[in-house]
Amino acid sequence: MQLCEIITSGDKFLIVSIILITILMSITIFQHRDDGAYVVIEVDGKAINRIRIDKTDTISVSGSSGLTKVEIRNGKARIISSSCPSKFCIKSGSIKNIGQMIVCVPNHVVVRIEGEKKNNFDVITE
Repeated sequence: MQLCEIITSGDKFLIVSIILITILMSITIFQHRDDGAYVVIEVDGKAINRIRIDKTDTISVSGSSGLTKVEIRNGKARIISSSCPSKFCIKSGSIKNIGQMIVCVPNHVVVRIEGEKKNNFDVITE
């Protein structure tokens, strides 16, 4: 008995439907990466600065283990220096899309991107 004889037309319809739904969901998720409007810098869970991402600025914030410098330039934000030992936050590079963030755990500093709306949700919850 061959596989073609076991699969019914209903099974084929179900398989094709699942594949199409998966492709459409993937396209929706990956196309919906909006550039952010604001860079929010938080220390110990409290927002310290909220700056438009189209500005050019360097902000220094004092975290729990020392100073962290955040650079905003060309519609992107990144941490350029930090007093933390591992420097993972610096190695994270730049962020520009809504929902992206850089976290300096030892220094308790979070840099995240927000949109125009105060509360941003990801693609799944919109």
